[in-house]
Amino acid sequence: MPVQHAVQVSPLTVVVAIDVGKNEFAMSVTDASRNRLLKPLLGCPMTASSVRDVVAKITGLLPVGAAVKIGIEAAGHYHLPLLAPLVWPCGWELLELNPGHVSEQRKVLGKRTIKTDAIDLEAMTELLLAGRGLPVGHREAVLVELAAWAGHRSRRVQIRTATKNQLLGQLDRTFPGLTRALPDVLATKVGRLVAAEFADPTRLAALGVNRFIRFGATRGYRSANPWQAS
Repeated sequence: MPVQHAVQVSPLTVVVAIDVGKNEFAMSVTDASRNRLLKPLLGCPMTASSVRDVVAKITGLLPVGAAVKIGIEAAGHYHLPLLAPLVWPCGWELLELNPGHVSEQRKVLGKRTIKTDAIDLEAMTELLLAGRGLPVGHREAVLVELAAWAGHRSRRVQIRTATKNQLLGQLDRTFPGLTRALPDVLATKVGRLVAAEFADPTRLAALGVNRFIRFGATRGYRSANPWQAS
């Protein structure tokens, strides 16, 4: 799957940085020349009416032909309501920012140990103007792809488990009591050798211990006669 990148910043770009808390958010609006179009608004309630008011304020500030980038810092699940594309006007680019990148940008700004909403908004603004951020559509595509791979792996595990259970059931019927000598038959080399080479128990019994040891040795299996050792 091709990697999707944020739209390149242009002189007409306006970035909206949003820092989300548990039930409120802070935001600021800045143009490509780093002129603050709207000073940081702190403590905005996380409600539909509050977001509509914010959108109205931003829209009233936009110059003609502006391209809007909205950057929202990931904050567990708290930021997800604002990460829905339908929340924002059509045509505004919606980006998710990595909290680690925001933290690193605070260090670049010389405010490594200071964490306030205003400083986080400043760091997020710099990231957005540098073209950083993960487009939300790409994020959703990644999640779909991960779900598909997880489902594929789960099916492979289920098939392997079913095949293993079927094989162990056949071995139990063919060699009664085998699991008492080898509790986990397929986890041992000798168990796998028996499963692979001796579907007929009569053939295995006819070999005897010493010939079975030699049979295994020619196939790279080393085993010893316990009776001779004692």
